[in-house]
Amino acid sequence: MGPTATPASAHGRAEGASPQPGYVQQGEITVRRKIIVRVPVHRQGPPLKWTEKKKSRKCINVDEIAGASLSSPDALDLIFRGGERWRMKFKEECPGLSFYEGFYLRPATDRQICAQRDVIHPRSGGECEIRTFRLLKAEIDD
Repeated sequence: MGPTATPASAHGRAEGASPQPGYVQQGEITVRRKIIVRVPVHRQGPPLKWTEKKKSRKCINVDEIAGASLSSPDALDLIFRGGERWRMKFKEECPGLSFYEGFYLRPATDRQICAQRDVIHPRSGGECEIRTFRLLKAEIDD
């Protein structure tokens, strides 16, 4: 829809008004919003060993994620705000994760990322399909 002229208010012309007194130029604008979440990745330190448990989940709310740790070429450990950890495993290796140590998420409108539905985007480009989420428990190395 192109610009149209409409009568101005009784208080005078608005800024950007057309040269004719009493008329204001109007236009239509469409705004599309995208939410992209950037998550930094840190290398895991040696003191704790994280092991996968049988407990899994289909989806994770992106607002729970505080950070991530690269655990292998085909998995990331997500660190939640409460300290809980979940391993996000990919369908295949995701080599771009170790290059810039970070990735982007594009959550659906429900603010969830789901296994076998969503992908992550390494900062170096490309995408990695999420296969599963598995709960992690810490074991102390002696």
